[in-house]
Order: sequence, then structure tokens, then C-alpha cells
Amino acid sequence: MSDILKLYAFISPTYQRLDEFQRRMVLASFEREFNLAQLAQGEAPARFLAEHAARTKEAREFYLATSLLKVAAARGQDSILGSLVMTQPTYNGIKTAIDGMESMQK
Repeated sequence: MSDILKLYAFISPTYQRLDEFQRRMVLASFEREFNLAQLAQGEAPARFLAEHAARTKEAREFYLATSLLKVAAARGQDSILGSLVMTQPTYNGIKTAIDGMESMQK
């Protein structure tokens, strides 16, 4: 995805409106293969975690924020009363994964 945005930024009006710092964060979030949901479920290979740790702090934070929003929004069309996916057990698993990733940065 990062290569597509670099070469064909015109296909995303939203991306075009970002300033240079924001564009770098978006691109950096796509440059490494990592899946927060897999990590939270204990299914992510260690190499993915190492790749995520190699991102800049800003890119890691951006990726985590967008990942949390994706999980919370999943099945959003089924209920307007709150997230059907971001339950307490799901949040606890994600929080544990995030805490583990943060401890790698110290």
C-alpha cells in the first residue's frame, strides 16, 4: 500500500490533504507487516513483532491507534449502541499486547 500511495497519491484525496509529517506516518504504518489482532490472540510470528518494533515511535502509535479504531468499528453496521467487537476480553488482550510491545522499546 505504501508503494501505491507514493506513486499514485492522486487516488486518495484524503492522503493528498495530509502534511508531510502525516504522510510519513501513514506510509510507515504500511511498510511493515504486522497485525495487532493476531498478536493479541497469540498468533503473530515473532518476526512481525520485531518488524513493528523497528518502526518509528510515531509510526507505531499511529498504527496502534488506527488498529484499535478498526477493531472497535468492526460490525458497526449491526448496532449503534456500541462496539460489538471491542469487548472487555478483546480490549484486555489488545492491552496486554500493547504493553508487551511498549516494554520492548525500553
